[in-house]
Amino acid sequence: MQPNPEQREKPSWTIPILIGIVSFLVRCWFISEWPDSFQYDAYQRWAAREHLFVQVWLPAAQIWVWLVGLLDGTPLQLRYLFAALSSLSLTLGARLAQQISNERAALFFLPMICFGPYIVWGSAPYQESTLLLLLFSALLLFRSHPRASDLLMGGLALVRYEGWPLLMVHLYLRRSWWALLSLWGVVLYFALKITGLAEPYAASPDSFDDWKGLSTLTLEKVPKLLRSFWNVGYNAGAFWIFGFSLLAFIDRKLLKEETMLTFTFLGQIAAVAGWLFSLGIAFSRMFIILTLPAAILAAAALSRSWPKLGKMKFALVGGLLILSAWSFRDAYTDHKYYRKSIRWEIELVKEIKSCPEETWAIHPRPHPGPRERHDGCEVIQGLSNLKVKDDFECLTWDWGGPEATLKAVWNKNMKQYQIQRIRGEQSEGCSW
Repeated sequence: MQPNPEQREKPSWTIPILIGIVSFLVRCWFISEWPDSFQYDAYQRWAAREHLFVQVWLPAAQIWVWLVGLLDGTPLQLRYLFAALSSLSLTLGARLAQQISNERAALFFLPMICFGPYIVWGSAPYQESTLLLLLFSALLLFRSHPRASDLLMGGLALVRYEGWPLLMVHLYLRRSWWALLSLWGVVLYFALKITGLAEPYAASPDSFDDWKGLSTLTLEKVPKLLRSFWNVGYNAGAFWIFGFSLLAFIDRKLLKEETMLTFTFLGQIAAVAGWLFSLGIAFSRMFIILTLPAAILAAAALSRSWPKLGKMKFALVGGLLILSAWSFRDAYTDHKYYRKSIRWEIELVKEIKSCPEETWAIHPRPHPGPRERHDGCEVIQGLSNLKVKDDFECLTWDWGGPEATLKAVWNKNMKQYQIQRIRGEQSEGCSW
């Protein structure tokens, strides 16, 4: 029989806090190396920073973006904030592994400092960190402060729709009328919808709600897509973590916290499957919510098995070190790739900043890939505080804008933006 976590001596927070600090320093280094590196959802969020309801997304993660915008912050400051949030979620994850098993479990959670996908996407404005913070906090308080756990769990309903089924699991595990408090997020969501207060804002003509034509998937393409998914997970080291997590299910009854983590993993498999086949492309972000719950299960299981391993201890430590280096390398590769994919807009933003007295009209670079409607104007909005219509005109959006003095046109053949003056005289500090 498994001992009740409340009956064990409470472990120290030292290792979990160190994990959070080191994780934050790692993310700060990556941000300093690639300050402009994140993707289109994040560009939309930043460009819509005065709004809480953006596109088809739930509002909880947007609150952080809204706050930074309210304080007249920058995209770079926003990245540091999300780096802190993702690092805090790793601290809570390590602590949760300790709560499930013993103090040593946090040591087996150390490789998650180097988990590539979370370094990349956890230092940009995406929902994963907010969801994991709420989930891990709720599970940490599940036994000691159940009412607080209910309230935190209820926040999942306002982060991602995958959180809604988890509320049903939470209600089942709690089996208390008080657990109905966890439905507050669902009630608020429908109240906002009914009253019309949740009308979404779009910072570009692209509609994230329209999936038609985004993938020409056929049965013949499925094996190739699954191979791509496997390669992404392999490069991140995720499948090794999934394998270690299976130890949690050997000859024992799961604690309620472990049951919730298991259902989080299973629910995310279903969500990722829909994501994968609707977009027709695999990328590392798909593995974050899959891997973090599995890593907690794995760390707790390895800590229980440690006394029985004998000489295998050295092999396990060596394997975990290799896994950490392997996944860290994947983060490095991902960051370089994403920054390289927007290098033309990065240079154009530098030109725009060097000409503060000028106004611009831009014919953007189209985005090659499954979402062909994305373009360079979205990138410019995401990399700066500029907005289409207010600060510059995007010639393909038909939204209008201030009268331009300079025009930048994407030249597909030359693969560069060609800039020309169309009105006025050259201003100080501007080479055009």
